[in-house]
Amino acid sequence: MQGKVAVGRASQVQLCMAAEPASPLQLSQSAAYSIGITAGNATWALQSSVAAPVAAAAAAAAAAAAAAAAGGAAAAEVHMFMGDTMDAAWTLSATKSGSDTAYHGLAAGQLLLTNSHSAPLAVYSIAVGVLTGPVAEVACGRPPPFQIPPCASVACSWRAFFPQPPRSGLLTASSSVAYQLDDADTVSSATSTAVLQVDKAPAGHVVSSQNSDAPQVPDGQALVTDALLPGQALRFEGTGQQSYALTLQCAAAGSSTLRNKALLLASTGQQVAASASLLQHCYELTVRLGDIAAPSIAR
Repeated sequence: MQGKVAVGRASQVQLCMAAEPASPLQLSQSAAYSIGITAGNATWALQSSVAAPVAAAAAAAAAAAAAAAAGGAAAAEVHMFMGDTMDAAWTLSATKSGSDTAYHGLAAGQLLLTNSHSAPLAVYSIAVGVLTGPVAEVACGRPPPFQIPPCASVACSWRAFFPQPPRSGLLTASSSVAYQLDDADTVSSATSTAVLQVDKAPAGHVVSSQNSDAPQVPDGQALVTDALLPGQALRFEGTGQQSYALTLQCAAAGSSTLRNKALLLASTGQQVAASASLLQHCYELTVRLGDIAAPSIAR
């Protein structure tokens, strides 16, 4: 007896048959730390000025007024006699504008979101950050809200910049994701953590990597050197001014110019030069003695 074979059509259905965990959204996170210092967008300006002594300023006032009327700026002047000494003060004024966006190191990693439920879920928000540290930027290819189908995953990357050098040792990065199942009435959350190792970061930023003798400038600050102050550097943490005085002497008759040459080195690598001049006039003091006629007394 010949049998008959029935031929039919079958449909293949993919089911998520694994046991559903307590949280339908599973998070898997990685974290790593890298050392780096990036300069901010702050800019600096530097001005140098010199103040003539009060006794000599009056003698130069007429020349300064004439130069100002002509649209120019006259150098400060002092008039002295041989053997005189006077103090002149130079002032360095630094101006800082913009903000410091420098960072000391970067924490970064991956965050994998897996929907282990048999129904789709919607992701509403993702927050990643380093505990007692900075908040991270998160990129998942598309911003929340978005859906994750059943048995599917979405890979995200994150990075957090340290505005100040972090402490050495182990730090913890944490993640929190707000989501809602397709058939749920409330919003739930899932969390995860990852540990990262922080190596000791350098304390400062070398202005010129080509010169091993270049000074180290603390981030966000500036150092000012001056030719009239050999071996010294004035530190500015922001906008401000500092002054120093020099004693002027007249060793020989004539006129000479005393000029300072100041150079500002910022932690961003910016360099700004400024100078101010003092014109010194020295005169010989000549005393002439003459005959004085004796008074006559008429009787």
